[in-house]
Amino acid sequence: MVKSSHTVSKNHEKIILQDFTVLLVCPSIKWSTIERRVIFDSTFLRNMGCNPVILCREGSQIDLAAEVEDIPRVYIRLKRLSFLVNLKYYFELKDLLKENRFDLVHCYSITSTWLSSFLLKRENKTPLLYTLNHHLKTVYQGVISKWLLSRVDRILTLSEEVKDFAQETFPISNEKILNIGSGIEIVGQAKAKKEVKSLGCVVNDINELKRLRSVFTIFRVLKAAMNDKCENLDLCIFMGPRIYQKDKAKNLLTEFEYEFYENDIVLYSLEGNTNKLKEVDIFIGLAFDEPLNDFEVTSILNKVPILFPRTAMRQNILFRYSYVGESYSENDIREAKTKLIKIINNYPKYLKGLDLCYEEISNIHGLENYARELQLVYEHSFAERR
Repeated sequence: MVKSSHTVSKNHEKIILQDFTVLLVCPSIKWSTIERRVIFDSTFLRNMGCNPVILCREGSQIDLAAEVEDIPRVYIRLKRLSFLVNLKYYFELKDLLKENRFDLVHCYSITSTWLSSFLLKRENKTPLLYTLNHHLKTVYQGVISKWLLSRVDRILTLSEEVKDFAQETFPISNEKILNIGSGIEIVGQAKAKKEVKSLGCVVNDINELKRLRSVFTIFRVLKAAMNDKCENLDLCIFMGPRIYQKDKAKNLLTEFEYEFYENDIVLYSLEGNTNKLKEVDIFIGLAFDEPLNDFEVTSILNKVPILFPRTAMRQNILFRYSYVGESYSENDIREAKTKLIKIINNYPKYLKGLDLCYEEISNIHGLENYARELQLVYEHSFAERR
């Protein structure tokens, strides 16, 4: 099954991952940070010489993106996911794992992790990993959770803040919970900014699209409150691939048609316009459904101050790094306006704050660190299982 080169290291047998077959499990129909991570991890493994296979839903954005990257997929044929209701998912995953062709299983949702843990309980040679970057409503400290988690080799997080959360949430050794960063590729230098001329936001799903109503209102009250500084301010909206061509999205945007009459709001397709996103002067986060969003980390690395959606983990970032941005509560127009005014009036201070933390953030969240850490996790997990 495994065609790998082995050399002896101090602590364990060294595993070279070439020719490993890895199953990446993500049955989500969303297109958030965690789904984009599945595609990144798959292409990274493929480029290393591994054979990644994604278990996903046919027609999902993961499926479409994997098609572009020529990554093999196997499909889950169901409409909803539930541990109790969808026994079909359980049996499809069971049949897949019984093929014994996968050297490692990597899950990207808690439901998939529970099912894989149960199915792999008697299969001791196959490492099981779980990447966490989503809100969990339950603290899993029960006997069943502990029993299932004992089969998980590593829980990977994309930020130190989510790692701290995972250590409080799961009854598993802290040594098995690792932050490997967000794996952001830093290309070129951001332009030198002196004043705020544009705000930007990214819309990747229907929930974020619905939040545009608040963003438009925030933008209008901001311009009215700071007419002297914001008279020529623009709002740039970048539409992700899953949302850009959806009829539901087009219908919602039709409701906002009047907002575009003043020519200070511009719509872009995110694909092909990442350089334009890098050039906005303040980034407004809309991903309240995630603990941390990869576009927010990208903005920090491009030295763009951020108006963060308020979550506990983002508050920790603002506490840890002074003057990288501010946060706001969902649908709180007044607070968002006040925080944007604060950033605009103190813009040089925020640029200096981003400069001061740039090296540390890039070391943690840069592509090089992520690739190195992911490879080591795979190698160590497999060596321990062997």
